[in-house]
Amino acid sequence: MNKAQEVMSGAESELGHLSNALASPAQLEHSSSSLDGVPEELERSVRYAGVRLTQAAGVLLQLPQDVIAQAIVVFTRFWVGPEGGSLAVYSAKDVSAVALYMTAKLSFYPVSPRSVLNVYTYLLSPTASPLPFVNPEGAPEHPEPESYYLSEGSYQIERQNLMKTESAVLRTASFHTRVVLPHTIALTYLQTLKVSSSSVAARTFAHLNAALFSPQILYLTHQPNALAVAAIYLAAREQGVKIVDSEWWEVFDVDREELGFLVVAMRSMDGFARAEHEYWKGKVVPLTVGCVEREASRQHLQQLKENTTEQSRQTDAFQEELPKGVLRSRLKTLVNYLDKAGLAANRPASRHPKSHQRPMYDKEMTTNLSSSKQL
Repeated sequence: MNKAQEVMSGAESELGHLSNALASPAQLEHSSSSLDGVPEELERSVRYAGVRLTQAAGVLLQLPQDVIAQAIVVFTRFWVGPEGGSLAVYSAKDVSAVALYMTAKLSFYPVSPRSVLNVYTYLLSPTASPLPFVNPEGAPEHPEPESYYLSEGSYQIERQNLMKTESAVLRTASFHTRVVLPHTIALTYLQTLKVSSSSVAARTFAHLNAALFSPQILYLTHQPNALAVAAIYLAAREQGVKIVDSEWWEVFDVDREELGFLVVAMRSMDGFARAEHEYWKGKVVPLTVGCVEREASRQHLQQLKENTTEQSRQTDAFQEELPKGVLRSRLKTLVNYLDKAGLAANRPASRHPKSHQRPMYDKEMTTNLSSSKQL
């Protein structure tokens, strides 16, 4: 191997450390949840609520944001593809707890199972939780400790469930838990571009954190360098900071088409979050298997009812728009046609055309039948 080949090999190795395993088009087309009958909109809402739950639990556990972000990516990755986990089999709350516990265990900030389960018991309490998608009425100023107390017996049961779910997550991910985040890459790019504005850096990190909640699962469809470039571009536009005149993003191996898609996706996060808030306002997002099944059944029945109502409305609208004279003329034409065909009500015809009618019994057959009866 000559010197040039060694340099190229080293560069590819360095780039490999800065990339993630992305979801394939086949994995993005169908998920295991959709194959099990979970509506796409419901799956998106549950996944979004699970990411918010993971973020809140990580904050209460005092974990760094990079550990929380890695846990969110692991949580999101579990549901992708037909071979992934299904909301009809695994509870989103359990997978969220496992992703956070497993990611922290592999970092410099490990947490015990008891700490994780205590935090999730509090966040999932229907009366004490501060999360609006768990407790729509809002948590009281001083909630009762009994409402989120985890007894020793319950802890042992939840701990076994935690370990069982961890095995499923590892098996589904083929024990691949490595996640490369774009935050440090974005910081390096800002220094390379000589952007010293602290507001641009803050907005860049804000967009990268918000992209973790994206329904387009951007962290599973685009490499970290592309996410970093898109966040910098959007932050600079928002703050009115001009970077360079040339197409600087191509230097970081990002083309214009990918940059445009990511910028639009990041800018749409506010609208998506507002829509989710309005839809689930006053309601509890299902985070367990049983709750997901009940909500899926309710949505299926509601959709069926809406389709029936729409068909009835279209029929009524058609009859109202059709003039009575035209309707009477068409009915008269139909009656004349049926009358000629022998199908009118006052002239019933045979079910079979004359050419296909069954032959009548002849006299010889009738005689044979009569003689057989006498015998």
